[in-house]
Amino acid sequence: MINKTTYAIAGHIGSGKTTLARKLAKEKQALFFSTDQWIASLGVPIRSHEVYAKYYTVIRDRIFEVAQQALHLEVPVVFDFGVNSPKGRAGLQKFAPAADADLEIYHASVPIEVCREGVRERNKNKSQDIFSFTCLDDDFDFISKDYEPPTSNEGATVIEVKND
Repeated sequence: MINKTTYAIAGHIGSGKTTLARKLAKEKQALFFSTDQWIASLGVPIRSHEVYAKYYTVIRDRIFEVAQQALHLEVPVVFDFGVNSPKGRAGLQKFAPAADADLEIYHASVPIEVCREGVRERNKNKSQDIFSFTCLDDDFDFISKDYEPPTSNEGATVIEVKND
């Protein structure tokens, strides 16, 4: 069965996006891409949102190049990176059709205060299984301020995943 699908995850920081993305990659036999992991592999200290944004854009564009090749080989891809606003999803809305692929966005629907508490806990107990950076309350607020759940009007199939 041919599966030329791009899967992406939307949700607040701490909503389980990476866990869901890895689970999807395994279930769909898809190639998994995480901008955070690629940035971490550079060994560059990320001390501001501006520095992160600079590296994020460059790495996301490289990931899109590799993912497009995978989709042309009929290998589905899972993206674990910022699709938390219409602006963040706009790149996917261009990417998927250019790769002749379907686009499915999974929305990890978790109350924001549950996410905040989860991030605080994650800061204390770093996991070796999932890359995570330290996210203080100010960082959480900065990252969360532009969050908008995906809608079906954005050119993708939206699948709700509730994790209370």
